[in-house]
Amino acid sequence: MNFQPQIALLDIDLPTMNGYELVTHLRATALLSACRFIAVTGNADEMDRRESEAAGFYRHLVKPFGEAALFEVVDCDDSGPNCAPPQGWSVG
Repeated sequence: MNFQPQIALLDIDLPTMNGYELVTHLRATALLSACRFIAVTGNADEMDRRESEAAGFYRHLVKPFGEAALFEVVDCDDSGPNCAPPQGWSVG
């Protein structure tokens, strides 16, 4: 059985290959084609968000972020705003 993650958080500012390059390479891998890649970065301006989207990221999280922001992007799809943390987790 092959490991096929549904979600992966990738830092943008990596030392050898930045996150934009990495997500492009990972998307080309058949096992990762359906994975939702989430950019994790300290860069919050609109240009950075557009660059993340153009590179193929599903969402753009700005550091530091809390549990609520993480649950929002991990537990939600594009069909609606009704997201909740997994049972037993707290947000606050």
